[in-house]
Amino acid sequence: MGDDEPGVDGGAAALERWQHHAAPRASVIVPATGTASALAACRASVEQAAASIRCSVEVVVPAEERSLAAARNAGAAAAGGSVLVFVDGCARMARTTFREIEQHLATGTCVGGAATVVPERHSVGIDLTLGLIRLVERVSGIGSGILWCRRSDFDAVGGFDEHAADSAADFARWLRAHGRRTGRRFVTLRHSPAVTPCASFDQRGDWHLLGALHLPEGAPRSSGTTVPSASPSA
Repeated sequence: MGDDEPGVDGGAAALERWQHHAAPRASVIVPATGTASALAACRASVEQAAASIRCSVEVVVPAEERSLAAARNAGAAAAGGSVLVFVDGCARMARTTFREIEQHLATGTCVGGAATVVPERHSVGIDLTLGLIRLVERVSGIGSGILWCRRSDFDAVGGFDEHAADSAADFARWLRAHGRRTGRRFVTLRHSPAVTPCASFDQRGDWHLLGALHLPEGAPRSSGTTVPSASPSA
């Protein structure tokens, strides 16, 4: 790992870069979806995960966009890594995340994947909801706590659909389908869960999500989706 200091890169993308390397192995795209303190905690978790493996990592915080999908696409376009990892700024990455990702990619039989999630606090309602979410993940074969893949596979599926209601779930389905076409598996990290905030539970009650859970359905890509041109990988 290098000793580069946090910095801000200018240009049209107006990106903030932390732990910048001229040729990073992995780029972590972090849309600023939470408070400043939550974003700082997210970045600290990425630093801890990066320190546990001999792998150069950069963090790219995209400028505010019209949607999460647009921010993720903009971050991917400006990222320099050959491996892309997407985590929301309100979440925290497990220390073993990069190690587990590298282990799967090194097999040559993995197209990328996701990570399961754990809540930052617990209650009967939250834990029951989490259990059902994990059941849905196992039945559907996808998750979306953290999304990760090689840049080449991100480009192959066309990035995130900026017109979709649930662009993360759609991207996961498309990545899994792309993997099946190319003889590779979509993998959900079971030993490196992302810690997610409980703001919606705090605001609406610990049971409010139970009625909204359902098995994800396939969705075609919207014809109007455009993905910014990606910078060449190192």
